[in-house]
Amino acid sequence: MICNRNLFIDGPAGRLEAIYSPVTAETLPPVLLCHPHPLHGGTMHTKLIYWLARFFHGLGCTTLRFNFRGVGLSEGAWDEGRGEAEDAVAGLRWLLNHSAHAQCWIAAFSFGCYAGLQAMHRVPDVSHFFAVAPAVNLYDFDFLEGETRPIDVIHGTADEIVPYDEVKNWQSRYENIHLSTIDGAGHFFVNEKERLEQAILSRIQHLSPGVQD
Repeated sequence: MICNRNLFIDGPAGRLEAIYSPVTAETLPPVLLCHPHPLHGGTMHTKLIYWLARFFHGLGCTTLRFNFRGVGLSEGAWDEGRGEAEDAVAGLRWLLNHSAHAQCWIAAFSFGCYAGLQAMHRVPDVSHFFAVAPAVNLYDFDFLEGETRPIDVIHGTADEIVPYDEVKNWQSRYENIHLSTIDGAGHFFVNEKERLEQAILSRIQHLSPGVQD
């Protein structure tokens, strides 16, 4: 059973609404989850973020999902991705301060990948990033030049918002980015929950061979 704690964490623009889901024994690093675009309905309750939170928790990861500034009960206002990256940094620091692990992971969806990867780039204690349908056609990800930590991208070939070919071309520029392809999946992975989870699990097992389904 998942024990969710609704709380607020201090962010650079005010309080950030969050859901903290600890596990009894942290067998894997804790995970921060970053939701999709706030101006297009993205929140910490977005279905795919909810799926990811339950999935990682089931593997033994404490999770923290939060609303970016101006979303739900989070204070502040939309800041074109700049402030949202700072919000993600605040989430990372809170999560690390409440974990026995020295490092953590980030999992993000669409716009959340842009904010989350900026946060990873600023926080050395992030050891791995799971990027679901990163919006590489909408935002400039050049800040990742020189980044060497592993980034796993999961993308569908039928993505109607972020073309698969653009993601593949972007990924090919970086030795540390691995692309897992889900044939026929669209941007929101409708009816693709199991294949999405399996793609992530296979990469986690590559990192930690002892992890079971």
